[in-house]
Amino acid sequence: MIVYWKDTKGRFVGANDTFLRYFNLSSIEDIRGKTEEEVGWSVEFDPTDDEQNMLLGKFSFVAEKKMHSMTKGMIRTIMMNKISLIQEGKIVGILSWFHDVTESTVAQEQLKKQSYIDALTGALNYQGFKEAQRQFRESYQKWGIDFALFYTDLDDFKQCNDEYGHSFGNLVLQEVVKRLQKIFCHNGVVGRMGGDEFVALLPVVDAAEGKRMVKEIRHAIDAPLTINGKTYFGGISVGVAYYSEAGDMEKMMKISDHRMYEDKTSHKEARGFKPAYGYTSTVEGS
Repeated sequence: MIVYWKDTKGRFVGANDTFLRYFNLSSIEDIRGKTEEEVGWSVEFDPTDDEQNMLLGKFSFVAEKKMHSMTKGMIRTIMMNKISLIQEGKIVGILSWFHDVTESTVAQEQLKKQSYIDALTGALNYQGFKEAQRQFRESYQKWGIDFALFYTDLDDFKQCNDEYGHSFGNLVLQEVVKRLQKIFCHNGVVGRMGGDEFVALLPVVDAAEGKRMVKEIRHAIDAPLTINGKTYFGGISVGVAYYSEAGDMEKMMKISDHRMYEDKTSHKEARGFKPAYGYTSTVEGS
């Protein structure tokens, strides 16, 4: 446990050996009589605000408060505890102790990130896309920023898997996501709903912008995709819906999904059920 204590002026008075080692101090004399602002360890906006309120008697302790501290050239995450030191009925200082949780915090954030990402393609998975939906919805409710949902599905992808195998199919899916992410890289997100179905969210000014993005999606997936001498002649069907027209995410998903299947049907009718769409440039893979 890392322990230190201060007087009523916020000046360091004492600390244990663990504290000295943590901040690479030779002795307490290095900081005795100095304030936290003077030593410059904290990266919080107002690191002593809790202490000031405690000295005023507003509350007597702080328990497991997440904060950040600078030590040995690194910003560390700590869990801080504080209690008022009282002598003869008067507050004479603040006793503080904390423990470093940087490694566990980083590990938790990494696990959370992994839980939101599709392992095969690097797109958001269903859970990650639901979180993105929540954030877009909040922006609409707070600031009236409308957004579009693009629901896409690859054409003739089953035929690709049947002819070339799932390993090749996986490479196709990875390339599709790379291209979609490039289109939506500035202020949109791309997710994989499963199989060869992908979704994207993007803030839009009007329906004309949504239609322009549909054209960009088709243009990005509009030539044969060749990997290791094998070529996939597929294509992509796209349906778009707007939050302002749907009013909720579930209805928005249904509208975009319905429009995507209408688009797929029109593709098949136009080409007599023969593959006519595809991908650009050769991709190296195995």
